[in-house]
Amino acid sequence: MPDPDFAAPAPSPVKSHIVGILVNNEPGVLTRISALFMKRHFNIETLTVSPTTKHDVSRITLSFVGDDQRHEQVVKQLSKLIDVLKVFTIPGHEAIIRDLCLIKLRVTDEAGKKKAIKFLEAQGAALVHENDQSIIGEMVAAPKKIDAFLNESKSFGIVEIARTGLTALATHPEGHEE
Repeated sequence: MPDPDFAAPAPSPVKSHIVGILVNNEPGVLTRISALFMKRHFNIETLTVSPTTKHDVSRITLSFVGDDQRHEQVVKQLSKLIDVLKVFTIPGHEAIIRDLCLIKLRVTDEAGKKKAIKFLEAQGAALVHENDQSIIGEMVAAPKKIDAFLNESKSFGIVEIARTGLTALATHPEGHEE
């Protein structure tokens, strides 16, 4: 029987982590970051890249699922990469997190189109295009709300979906771009 005083620590639960990365705006940076994940058999769930207030710096926001040990390992390894300026964790409970979704729904007649448009409005989505065969709606919301919206949309006949992946800012007053 193992000695309880020397028992291995319980593994931390698997959860979603959001990491922000400030990088030099140079070719190959994203390749090195994705290679780091691939070599360690980690899967990037979402990934967004955008310019910052400095023309030569980009911000990458990515999310992945893993335990706290895996999260710490990723942050340390990312910090060592060439052209990575800063790596920071964005705690989900202290952040504004959004995802953009475009969805094309099939419509077969005018009544179906009106019903689909009414559905979009009720869900808080905007109608951004319509024709005789389909409508396109746009929703910006927390990822879970988008997931629920897409699930509810199935009854209309989804033709196509495009999502940006999440982007996030911590709610504390300090910024990371200084």
